[in-house]
Amino acid sequence: MDVHGITLAHFGEAIMPYAGRPVLDKTALPGRFSFSLHWASDHDPTQPNGPTLFTAVQEQLGLKLMPSKGAVTVLVVDHADAPTPD
Repeated sequence: MDVHGITLAHFGEAIMPYAGRPVLDKTALPGRFSFSLHWASDHDPTQPNGPTLFTAVQEQLGLKLMPSKGAVTVLVVDHADAPTPD
């Protein structure tokens, strides 16, 4: 993953699909960053060997993904109808 001029909050959003859970920025580091991050991903068969996402973030960026509990916004659809013809 190559990123250019991204905030850490947006970086957290970008890696959510790979992390399999919400990723929130709690670093309080302001500004925008550019970097490359390489890890073994199920989404990228060209990188079969390598560190996990969690290890890569820590070793390559000096950041640590820490599990925690908190409120998460969830959208619940409890009913849907088929569209009607015009």
